[in-house]
Amino acid sequence: VLVLLCFFTLSNIGKAQDIMRSKNNIFLELGGNGGLFSINYERALSTNLNGRVGFGSWTSSFLGGKETKITTIPVMLNHLVGKRKSFFEMGGGFLFGNKNENNISSSIFDLTAFLGYRYQALGDGILFRIGMTPFLSLDNKANYPDKAFISGGFSIGYHF
Repeated sequence: VLVLLCFFTLSNIGKAQDIMRSKNNIFLELGGNGGLFSINYERALSTNLNGRVGFGSWTSSFLGGKETKITTIPVMLNHLVGKRKSFFEMGGGFLFGNKNENNISSSIFDLTAFLGYRYQALGDGILFRIGMTPFLSLDNKANYPDKAFISGGFSIGYHF
């Protein structure tokens, strides 16, 4: 995904239409690159490339088990392919974070990606995203099978 992102960024293939869109996006993402949920800020770096940083923090307890506190920070680049207000979005980056379970703290360090659909009209307004979010742990202490898994996410926000 990162190789494709670099390829599309450096070429004119699939270039988004040169129409002025908002440069700033703020959105809430549920079940995406930041985990259970995250609040994100995204900035247009060029016509079809956005940089993104987010923050998520929650506490969970499954089936009466011990509480687990998770904090995440997704940092990504996203490439948009499309015209006017409907886009195919693909991106890649890192998920940094911390997991504290039974007073034992461990770090989160994953590669993550996003492949999906984005609706973002011209000018200011509502932003909507839905897509697939694969993860690959770069940390030897990952708790998910085979150090990789695929999730999904939904985002809603405002662009200005």
